[in-house]
Amino acid sequence: MASNPSFENEINHLFVYEQNQSFSFSKSMYKGEKEILIVVKDTQNKNRAKFWARKLHKIYHVHVLAVTLFHSQKIDSYINKNNIASVIVVDIEATNKGIVISTEDDSLYSFLSESLSINNEQQVNLRKEDVKTFRTSRFTSLIKIGQIKNYHRFFAFFTSYIHLHPKLSLEHRESKIYRVSGKKVGQNIPFNRVELNPSVLEQLNLQENDYVVIYNPMNSKFAIGCIKSSKKSIPDEIILSLSIKKKLELPSAIVFHPLKKIISSKIQIQAVKKIADGSITVSDDIFQKVNEIGTSHFEIVNGATSASIDLERSKIILDSSLDAGTIRLSYLQREFLNFEHPPDTLSDYYYQLFSSTPELTDEQLNFLAEHYSHNKVHKIDTYEEKVKAKKLLQKVGYNRAVIYPLPEKRRRKKLNPLQKLFHFYLRWSIRPSSVKLKVIRPYSTDESSNIVRVSKSVMSLLGIAENDLITLHYRGRTITVPVLELASTELIKETNIISNESSINISIGIPAHLRDKLGIKQIGKICDVERDLFYLFRKSVNTQFLPVLATIFTITQLKIDDWWIKVAMIIIIVPLSSYLTLSAVREKIPKL
Repeated sequence: MASNPSFENEINHLFVYEQNQSFSFSKSMYKGEKEILIVVKDTQNKNRAKFWARKLHKIYHVHVLAVTLFHSQKIDSYINKNNIASVIVVDIEATNKGIVISTEDDSLYSFLSESLSINNEQQVNLRKEDVKTFRTSRFTSLIKIGQIKNYHRFFAFFTSYIHLHPKLSLEHRESKIYRVSGKKVGQNIPFNRVELNPSVLEQLNLQENDYVVIYNPMNSKFAIGCIKSSKKSIPDEIILSLSIKKKLELPSAIVFHPLKKIISSKIQIQAVKKIADGSITVSDDIFQKVNEIGTSHFEIVNGATSASIDLERSKIILDSSLDAGTIRLSYLQREFLNFEHPPDTLSDYYYQLFSSTPELTDEQLNFLAEHYSHNKVHKIDTYEEKVKAKKLLQKVGYNRAVIYPLPEKRRRKKLNPLQKLFHFYLRWSIRPSSVKLKVIRPYSTDESSNIVRVSKSVMSLLGIAENDLITLHYRGRTITVPVLELASTELIKETNIISNESSINISIGIPAHLRDKLGIKQIGKICDVERDLFYLFRKSVNTQFLPVLATIFTITQLKIDDWWIKVAMIIIIVPLSSYLTLSAVREKIPKL
């Protein structure tokens, strides 16, 4: 974010203001898109507080209040009305030479302490007591700003601070510093792979596929990594994937802290009435933790296989009758997350973990060894074997869904009024259709191409044919590509571990370079797929041309003196003519 030109401009404006204080603004409250509230306090100069508030809102799109006095009751009232998850108080009237950060949270305090032990160029001091006078009903921290030596570096740090403020795990109170190893990771997938020694995972009470924050204090850049167990790594070092090294700009040492998470070990079938809208139902304890985290989007991950789905906060529904730690998922969601069928394979880490479960019989241990030892891919054919495998996996702790807060999605480019009008017309005249699909590798011959593959039934659902364009969406990123039929199960099995052929029908084969454009770090993630309405409109231009031309010609020949009436008739009748012409394309997606 620090390299964004608009970000640089706003920071420059702040610097100019601090030099001459020549700006004046009347607004002191800004509503944001994120569930974070920044309270800018300055008892001496409210105009300065208002200017800071305006800039912070413009940069970070969070809720911002400018105040001269801090009233906890008023702040709490705003928090309750706007569903705020965490609060950052920014005191800009501080007279100290450097910067003071105050938090009573041990996790955040440890994270900041370890980071500042590597780099404290801004002369930041940590305290626990100062924030006590600014307590609110939500997780709150305080930043007292005195002299800022370098505005750009400070706001690079502040950017990371805002993103990480509500996301650090509170269960792990201590952050760790690890030396970055020069060794290469064992595999390139996932792209955000980080490898730690198995003894370190056990010491930190972490498991493979858990998400962690990897932070470089030298430049305030951070990444979310996916842990893998590796005996190549010695206890005091960490092995980072090339993707994370590039993002953090080749750090020599990093600060490590687990990401905040919610664990559910009881997976149940979703109620029929809740299936259609794609929502999940959770128990009271999980719902409360979701509200405490407060982000707008979450990722639900199968801890053993790392398969995951993304979910909006509004799709998480409370059912107080459920036992603690329970989550209800639809059949499709369970299929996406590898909970409906036994997994095709397990990593050595999870095979060893599950095999060490107490009270397993020799028969059960032999069953695990036969199907999952040494990364075996063993197809389970019979229904009886599947039932047996699911019961055994449930006993050893396989049914473990982990809910993580997602980073903020990229903001989509705003459309001008004409673009919005045309977009509305396309949706009205052609009718959109979309589906969620699991990302897998395509045919080996497709890896260097710009095409994706889906099953014939998915193409029918989308109302498209081969070589039509489809649009793929993943966490705010979008690409438009041609589509071909995924017709050969043999060819797709050459590049993927798939024993259950029904899962192919809910999958999309995407080449690696297109996955990288979408920001998909590994296969098994879910992306949204929709037919490209503008392409279908262009494809049907030949059938629309003559009817539209005839309509315009007929109207111009009418004996009406007022030209504006003819123009109005053209504006109304031409879209209707086009609408009728596009009926064949539109009705491929029946309106229910």
